[in-house]
Amino acid sequence: MDRFLNNVVPITVESTQSPVSTNLTQYVSIEAKRASSHVDKIIVTINQELITHLLSLTTRLFSVKPVEGFQRKNVPLDYLEATLGDEITRKLHDLLLRHVVVNTISKHLQSNKIVSSNYPRLTKISSPLDGPWSFNFDLSLAHSIELKEWRNFSFKQPKRKRYKDLDKQVINFLDQEIAEVKRLDAEKVEEQDWVFFDTSLCDVDGKIFEPRIESNFWINVKQHAGIDVLRDLFIGKRVGDTFITNLLDMDHGMNEYENYRHYFQATIRNIVKGGHLSLDLFKGNFKLKNKSEVHNKLMEVFSFRNDESQRRSTIEEVFHLLLSKHRFEVPKHLVLRRQEDLLLAMMKQPDYHVYKAQKDFSHHLELLAEKQLKEEILVDQIAYQEDISGENVDAQHYLHLFGNKKLHEFLYFKPVIARLDQFNIPFNVSLLQQTFTREKTLNYIIHAMTH
Repeated sequence: MDRFLNNVVPITVESTQSPVSTNLTQYVSIEAKRASSHVDKIIVTINQELITHLLSLTTRLFSVKPVEGFQRKNVPLDYLEATLGDEITRKLHDLLLRHVVVNTISKHLQSNKIVSSNYPRLTKISSPLDGPWSFNFDLSLAHSIELKEWRNFSFKQPKRKRYKDLDKQVINFLDQEIAEVKRLDAEKVEEQDWVFFDTSLCDVDGKIFEPRIESNFWINVKQHAGIDVLRDLFIGKRVGDTFITNLLDMDHGMNEYENYRHYFQATIRNIVKGGHLSLDLFKGNFKLKNKSEVHNKLMEVFSFRNDESQRRSTIEEVFHLLLSKHRFEVPKHLVLRRQEDLLLAMMKQPDYHVYKAQKDFSHHLELLAEKQLKEEILVDQIAYQEDISGENVDAQHYLHLFGNKKLHEFLYFKPVIARLDQFNIPFNVSLLQQTFTREKTLNYIIHAMTH
């Protein structure tokens, strides 16, 4: 959730209600006001009844924390509220952000077909003792584009290289992957798998405490250098298995022995076998009919020219054509914000100082930021025009490719969540859905322009 956090500043917003999920409509509302041509002020408000209900549960979690003068689990709740109020409030903030606020904003953007630039930025949280709580965001907006008949644009796909052993490489890769997949258990969680599961908030005894607090998550289950308790929690379980845990709000920076965490009932709904080619997912993703088409599609990531694959060349040419026909500007402040994000990501790379030493580094960083924003804005608007939305199968398509070094070359859009595959952390589907939808739309565009 740290990607949403920023300096706290006061905001005044007039109310314009938008619908949210059925279970939470009575308790959660979203308000939006156009602050400028490129910014919406958004407030997600949770009413006092639900807050009071959740505060009592969260306070009881802290009864296991040693408190001088009391036996464990016998600490009066009003005493905990008085002495640990800030910790309890922060814990509930985190719960609401992960399981309510992010979902509400995602539904708001989708239902209103809002094309945003960059991720929503949390600017203020208001959590009074005797009233509703509110989460305030700034949302950067993109200008609307008048889309042309892009399907009629003349496009010639870059040709593959004709090295004599390329076809043999694809055949061997395909045979090895098919053989490997046959040894996997499609219904059982194994090392490197992506697991899709839903959650409901429970009390410490495993009883559903708040059915309105429901979320869907993906987690990558594999050996990491960080915390592995979540890996151990999922390994060996099967589709349909349900279990109670208080480990889901952990991340790589937390103490794994900290035991005052919320409990959830989790149910595994789907497994994507990690690191290997699934013919069913691959054919469904790219609308392929037979083995010959599978072979030709795989060739796109085996055929390289000047260190660029045929797949990447195709995408670059598609965007070059689309953007040459749709000319628009991206506001400077949006470009600067994207530059900040790119720079933070680059600083974590071992060769960052080599790039930074180049005299035109800043200029190229600005060009990259502008290019990314234009591509995202264009794809988002085409997605809304064509009524394309991300579904669970699109997440499967994306993560299936994400987990294989060779197949990863098929992916173009990256999630806003950093280090998606570096830690055993559950990622809310709402934070990933925009990326899945963009990738689905890009494949839709390429298919339409090349067939």
